[in-house]
Parts: sequence; C-alpha cells; structure tokens
Amino acid sequence: MKISLPVYRDIFLFVNALWLAWIAQAIQSRPLSNVIARLEALWWLPRGADAESARRATLRACGRLARWTGGLDTCLIRALVLGTLLADREGVVLHLGFRPGSAGAGSADGHAWLTLNGEPWLDPETGGAAYVESLRLPMRRVSRDTTSGLR
Repeated sequence: MKISLPVYRDIFLFVNALWLAWIAQAIQSRPLSNVIARLEALWWLPRGADAESARRATLRACGRLARWTGGLDTCLIRALVLGTLLADREGVVLHLGFRPGSAGAGSADGHAWLTLNGEPWLDPETGGAAYVESLRLPMRRVSRDTTSGLR
C-alpha cells in the first residue's frame, strides 16, 4: 500500500501543531507577549504550509491535546498555533476582542481570531453580538539565519 505525499505532509503538520499547542499552554502562567515570542522563535517549523491544511491540523491537534492531557483548547490557543504555522508569510494577524458590555457581569467575554491578508481565517465566530477588537498582533516567525547567525 502506497501512502501519498499529501498524507505525509498532513501528518507532519499535525505533529508540529500538536507540539505548538503544548507550548501555547504556557498562556496559563506567562504573558501573551512571552508566549508569542517563544512560538515565533521556533525556526525548525515547516515553511510554506498550505493554509487550509495548517488550519485542519491546528483544529485536530488542539482538540486531541485537550482530550489527551486536559490542556486548553480555546480560541486563543488555536489562533496561536495556526498563526505560528503560517507566520513565515506576510499578513498573519492575531486579534483579541471583547463583547461590548461584557465586563459589567464581573467577567469579560473575550475572543481571539486570526486573519490572513485581512481575511478571517480562523474562528471569526461572533455568536450574535460582534466582538470589539482590543488588540491586533502581527505574527512573523524569525528565519533560521536570524536565530543561528548562519548566513
């Protein structure tokens, strides 16, 4: 039985997404900026991944990690993972927003989503009332040449 090359790529993306989801769990104890910096510094990740394949791998990996380890599978974790997988290209932006008036109940109703070249790419769901964007963070992975000093 022959396995086609796209299946290998999908498995490779899933394994990388699983590892990124594990690293992104640090959001529970570390500032968002630190977690993003750590994810963006991973030079060994695949480059030029198909955006739809990366999205599927992200959703599968985050769900599996949550089931297997009890970790988080939230919109923020998914956006961090997919954003990192796609951050070798321009136009990857992580957005954080809150529903208007949600802080009055003592807790804010927040949401994270990802855009690729200005188009919603992951989890732009608003479930009725729109989220008001509070923070926009472009994601860009550093190249291997930059991190290792090799040119």
